[in-house]
Amino acid sequence: MSDKEHNPTAPEEPVQPKDADPKLEATRQWVSIPQNSCNVRIGHGNLQRFGSDLITFVGKPHKAMLLSGENASAELVEHIFTEMTSEGFSVKRGSIPDGEEALKIESAPAIYRKLDEAGITSDDAIVVVGDAAQLDLVSFVAGGWCGGTPVAAIPLDVEALMCATVTPAGLTVGGHPGMVQGRNSIRNVFADFAVMSLEESEQRSRALVTMVATAVSDTQNAFELLYNRRQDLADNNEIVWRDQFNESLRSRGRIVSSTSIAVRQSLEYGQTFARALKELTGDEFPNSTLFAEGLRFMARLACVEEGFSIDDMLAQDEVLETFGLGTVQATIDPDDLFRVMHRIAFMRSDRFMVALPRGFGRVRLATLDPESLKENLAAWCAQHAKLQTDSEQQTDTIR
Repeated sequence: MSDKEHNPTAPEEPVQPKDADPKLEATRQWVSIPQNSCNVRIGHGNLQRFGSDLITFVGKPHKAMLLSGENASAELVEHIFTEMTSEGFSVKRGSIPDGEEALKIESAPAIYRKLDEAGITSDDAIVVVGDAAQLDLVSFVAGGWCGGTPVAAIPLDVEALMCATVTPAGLTVGGHPGMVQGRNSIRNVFADFAVMSLEESEQRSRALVTMVATAVSDTQNAFELLYNRRQDLADNNEIVWRDQFNESLRSRGRIVSSTSIAVRQSLEYGQTFARALKELTGDEFPNSTLFAEGLRFMARLACVEEGFSIDDMLAQDEVLETFGLGTVQATIDPDDLFRVMHRIAFMRSDRFMVALPRGFGRVRLATLDPESLKENLAAWCAQHAKLQTDSEQQTDTIR
């Protein structure tokens, strides 16, 4: 490989023929992950030569495990299987759970048994075709298998590419999400727009809100680039989506690979508030809406507590609005919200700290005065109860 290919911060480069339609042109880049790097390919046609591309990843073909769930089309899985076997891999197939089951710690032992039965070693390959939760599960399992077995991931949607490849989520224990973190074992990503839809969906919304949180946490330039691309992303310009994926994944790689724990903790931006809202509202609102509300609330709180610029707060609001990320319209008791936020924070630390932006690229954990937080929560709850009332009155008027 060239020096550029070995450089985790190297910009994306075309990997399609020179005469290819620019819209179909795929890019390839190395993204930093803790103690390693991940080769990410994004665009059209990334799965056409999957078998031969996989050889460049693992070297001489050995055994391989192909994992997929019921949400993956039979045609796609069969194509991947044929590509691998035609290049000399001895492939065993295995199934993985769909939906929230994939994120439960109880799902991991079954995958370990499949790897054991197939005789998979650290010199072999694990290929996963799945959504974000399924990539999270397989990355966790492979990170500990034989001390670490490399994974090639084929994301089925844009959320899986944005959220699970560079920064896989932890697994759920006792109903508490993200409690068990593992080592990221995904070394290759084959993201093909022929498989991933850019049409409106919860997965698309989760990818977009994650892009916003990432840009705010990374640098001023990262946010300005996202801000300038916001309308093209909302309009589903495929080339802009591809380029923004590359930028956002580089940003997440820089953050999660930082030697500073304070920088790594910036990925918690908006999460505590979103988790608390989830517990209080259940399935009434999409997770993307709750996350967006977490970003809005924490930015406003930062204007009061950390001197975050009001103009920057409004710029974040504008991006979230352009992306169609809605608001919570509900009556929530501020005291309940305060207690739940505290309990969620104390599950992961002995101190109550939340991630607040002091500026773009300077999101840091901060300790808050309880009374000040209660005042801001009360104001937020009053505003959003009014939104609910106004919405109900408007609905009655239409009727």
